[in-house]
Amino acid sequence: MDPEVIDAFGRNLKALAERANSDAVRKRDDDYLRRRTVAGDRDFLIACRHWNSSTPVIPRPYAEHSPYARLASYGLGGGYFLTMNGVGVAVDPGYGFINLLYGAYGFTICDIDAVFITHDHPDHWADLANILVLKNLARDKNDTESVEPAIYLGEALAGLRGFLSPSDLEGSVLRRRQVVTLHNRDGDVAARVTALPAYHNERLVRKRNSPYALGFHFQIEDPKCDYPARCQFPKCPRPGLRSIAIAGDTQFPDERKRKNGISEFTAADRQAFVSEYESVAALRRQGDCKLDHNVFDVLSMHIGSIEKEIAHVPSSGVLDHILTKAFYPGYHLGFAGCLRMLNSLFTGQHPNNKLAILTEFGEELRGNRVDIATVLERAAVANSGDAPLVRVVPADIGMAVQLNWHNDDECPEWKLRCNRCLRMREAEAWPDKAFDPMAPDLFHPRSKMDIYEDLDTGLIQYCCHW
Repeated sequence: MDPEVIDAFGRNLKALAERANSDAVRKRDDDYLRRRTVAGDRDFLIACRHWNSSTPVIPRPYAEHSPYARLASYGLGGGYFLTMNGVGVAVDPGYGFINLLYGAYGFTICDIDAVFITHDHPDHWADLANILVLKNLARDKNDTESVEPAIYLGEALAGLRGFLSPSDLEGSVLRRRQVVTLHNRDGDVAARVTALPAYHNERLVRKRNSPYALGFHFQIEDPKCDYPARCQFPKCPRPGLRSIAIAGDTQFPDERKRKNGISEFTAADRQAFVSEYESVAALRRQGDCKLDHNVFDVLSMHIGSIEKEIAHVPSSGVLDHILTKAFYPGYHLGFAGCLRMLNSLFTGQHPNNKLAILTEFGEELRGNRVDIATVLERAAVANSGDAPLVRVVPADIGMAVQLNWHNDDECPEWKLRCNRCLRMREAEAWPDKAFDPMAPDLFHPRSKMDIYEDLDTGLIQYCCHW
């Protein structure tokens, strides 16, 4: 080969090596694998789910993608992410979870300390292997011991622990009613997690209503607090929402629900289901703290779709008809099941401090998700009398809830992140400045927010009043 050609190639290769080792992409990746952003003084709940279990995996003709393909409405499952006393917990990391967690919220792989999985459908664990791979890369970058997350899952997925990671991986296989204690990096107890019952089918369990499907209850604790429960006391060191339940994919076990003329559940099943939820929310503080009775602060419900019986509801006795005769045919709650959950688990003394998150919608409900949440909230109010039970908010990609507040807040209540404020902050920072997509001033009380569904993008928007 001509020596001049070799010399020219060598010079080009040297220049390429210099660029490769100073490339912005490499710096971005290094930052992602090194930076931890979870803060001990702010608690968040991210409910980043989009559509139901089947929509992300069923292929679509190209024509159906427009205009919703702009923000990848198809192909994303998402999941939940909680930050509690400096601990980051992923729940049901489905399709695109890692990308969404970083792109929409700024959290890195270093922020995931534990993973909880409710059942064996892939839209609830598809990104688990990717989490472990990136955790391994982060360990190498940080030159530390293994930083793999603790993994907790049901018995149907027990084999995944050994398949995806070494046998000494932290975490365990959970059964209903088991309790897990999570510690932050200072060694303090950050939260206690209880495995709740769920009535759902699993691919690996050849029977209806798998006994291994789970929901999870998170009780956020504080080392400065004498009692681990939500507190309205003015001097509380950590005021905010502390009792959070993610029901996951489940039915409401009503004895009147039938399949092929055969009752699926008994009255005892219903009572046990409600009692189990009430028991994990029944903590009390003695003294001056003002707590509600048998109530969660936050409950996430997977609706699925609307029961066909509701289409034939008579004009009189609508709610009674829904509660006694409407049953979702699949393995989700449906509208009537969500209403039963609210009526069973909320009491309504302080509705501004109670939140129900409605998610995992069937794709056929696109364009109506906000209205469904509003009707569900009002139906729960109408069924209970004059006092509101709970505020119902539909979840989507981009939703973030700040769980705690300051003692001097004029109107203490949970806050939602404003998509409009976020876009403005991003535009101001682009392209040279960094900004915090979870900054406190981006969050506003629900009472000062508008929620609507943007049909251009297929995403629900949460925007503050200007």
